Amino acid sequence: MEAIIGGKQVFYEEVSNNFNNEDTTSCPYCLQPVTSEYKSALIASIHKVLSKVVDLHKSKLKALKMNKINFDKNIYRTLNKNVVDKCDTLVININLDIELYNSLIDRKFDNVYTPIHQEILGISERIAVANIALGELETLRKTHNEAILQKDKIFNSLIKLNKELFRYVIEENHNQYILLKKQKLEVEILLSSLATEKQKIQSELNQLLQQKKSIKIAVEHINKGIQYVFFSPNRFELRAEDDEYKLYSNGYPVKPSDISCGERNIIALCYFFTQMMDNLDEVDMYTRESLLVIDDPVSSLDFENRIGILSYLKSQVLRIMFGNRHSKLILFTHDLSSFFDIEKMAEEIKESCEKKYGKHSTDFHLHELQNKALKDFRYKKRNEYTLLLESIYRYGVEETAEDEIVIVIRLLNKKAC
Repeated sequence: MEAIIGGKQVFYEEVSNNFNNEDTTSCPYCLQPVTSEYKSALIASIHKVLSKVVDLHKSKLKALKMNKINFDKNIYRTLNKNVVDKCDTLVININLDIELYNSLIDRKFDNVYTPIHQEILGISERIAVANIALGELETLRKTHNEAILQKDKIFNSLIKLNKELFRYVIEENHNQYILLKKQKLEVEILLSSLATEKQKIQSELNQLLQQKKSIKIAVEHINKGIQYVFFSPNRFELRAEDDEYKLYSNGYPVKPSDISCGERNIIALCYFFTQMMDNLDEVDMYTRESLLVIDDPVSSLDFENRIGILSYLKSQVLRIMFGNRHSKLILFTHDLSSFFDIEKMAEEIKESCEKKYGKHSTDFHLHELQNKALKDFRYKKRNEYTLLLESIYRYGVEETAEDEIVIVIRLLNKKAC
């Protein structure tokens, strides 16, 4: 007890905590071994002194501590400087006393049984004097704020009056502004519309320019096909002049109407195969999967060009099939001899494709239209002349419409020519 009163309260609290630890087997101060009974007896002796009464006393000491006064003189810098400085000095002195007062309580807290001797600090008297000064400062603050509020009212009134006057001054300009703003919106809408139209026209122009660039390549392919069919480099030639095709025969310009229908059809067929490269690079024109449908590519042409057109047709179909094995071709003809020529060409194409892709990789089918129905073509020995003569014979022995026999005779005459 005498040691605690002498100011060693903290020390004995530390001793109690150390010996209360189960891992402690020797005295941390003299290093002598201690038994559990000794530790229990020592802790009990310390606890008799440091009892709950001490804890209650410490709680009361904590409650006695004071908070410092917060005072920011910068907030009042627009008020009377002497009053503000006076309040600031008083608050500083009070806070110093509070700081000393709190430090004394902390000392007492650490040494409950040790009496603290200190003269009276006079904090209450200082606070009373400070309250008078702060009251004077509060009066100055209210007066200042009321003046500001009044000033704001006058200022707002003047602003409102100024707006009213200004409205009359700028009314004409304002109306003009509204009109111009409306016109601006209309012009922007028109500009947007024109921009869209420009973009559309530019896109069309780009397409035309692209087509113009591809005319030369297209002409080269068409001319190669024409030379292939006619077996001549000069018989017919297309030239790209002034962004259009012009036809030449043996170096001289000719009109399409001046050449035969069969010759025009040959040029058209060469143009048809060239159209496959539309929007494609030259190297890619045969690689995409295609479905080609061609109506009467042989019988509609001049007879002397029959071999050339069949050879050209075969070469183009082979390039298409070699470029993409999934491509397909449909050929129509009303001429039986052309039908057999196309069949022979199909057999040769199939044989070439099977060498490239393997057996059974390519096939073709023959069909004919009978009574508005598509049927397999099964009569390979059928001859067109024989069929026409049989129709004439039936006319002689049976009742056949006169119009029908006239058509048959005309076809027979055409074949004979």
